[in-house]
Amino acid sequence: MDPDIDRTALLRAHATLSAGCAFVAMRAGQEEAARTSHPAHARMTGNRLHELDRFLSVLIDEAASLRTGPRRDARFFARMRNTPEKLRRLGSAAALHGAVGQRLGAIGRVCAYLRHCGDGVHRSGLAHDMRLAGGRADQERPTAEASMAMYLEPPTIVAIAGLYRFVGDALIGAVDGTAP
Repeated sequence: MDPDIDRTALLRAHATLSAGCAFVAMRAGQEEAARTSHPAHARMTGNRLHELDRFLSVLIDEAASLRTGPRRDARFFARMRNTPEKLRRLGSAAALHGAVGQRLGAIGRVCAYLRHCGDGVHRSGLAHDMRLAGGRADQERPTAEASMAMYLEPPTIVAIAGLYRFVGDALIGAVDGTAP
């Protein structure tokens, strides 16, 4: 990494993502006692996860602006809204491809559903997305998938926040040239 490059915006974006991850994980732990599948709670959870995704998206934009030469490439990244695709196109650390992208995609679908249809699982495959988002894709499908309440368990929310933190840390490492 060139020491003359100003990394202030990158570090600020990383700090914002890290603080957001800590907040989401902390709130999930506090809300465990008040477990509810109320649609308003589902929307609030969806909004929190959406914010984590936006924070990661901004971090990717900043990493792209430091890793790509022309400014138009950075503007191209800033216009993209699909975070897993942005990450793939950035082509950064090897640890950020494959399963991480699949989990981020599942989180995005779950997040959108929580924000707009938080009363239950109505779409085939959403229960699988919920398990994948929490890092549990290998577990077998529940028998009554279509009637599942749309509720993310606190450990799942903590796992999602941990994934976003991992990706943010790996991006910083990729920009610095220390990523795997």
